[in-house]
Amino acid sequence: MHLVFKCVERWGIIELGKNPVSLVRVKNASKRLKRPRVLEVDEFFELLKHLGEPYRTMVLVAQCLGLRVSEILGLQWGDFNFEDRTVLVQRSIVGGRVDEVKTEYSKDDVPIDPRLAKVLLQWRSVSIFPRDTD
Repeated sequence: MHLVFKCVERWGIIELGKNPVSLVRVKNASKRLKRPRVLEVDEFFELLKHLGEPYRTMVLVAQCLGLRVSEILGLQWGDFNFEDRTVLVQRSIVGGRVDEVKTEYSKDDVPIDPRLAKVLLQWRSVSIFPRDTD
């Protein structure tokens, strides 16, 4: 199929670089089949015990800040202001591509609880990723 679509692109039938799957529409495909189960507090902390880094910290950030997975993946150390205990959510990563956040209201400073800030600072001290600011 890949070669077929490359030929279709080359012949100018579809736009170059356009993902042909983006043209597919499946009726009701994104509807939930059942109501999501919400974890109790003790269940959440039990779950954390079984996660290794960096997933443990990512799940903790998701729970505490209510961010989308794409927004968590887009966070950089420079987005964090540990003095003011805030994080600026300004980018997302979907399919390996860095982009703007999903909605204009998603781009915002989000407050960080002091306990979460402590966890993040501990992770930053061992993280292999560069620190934009200290």
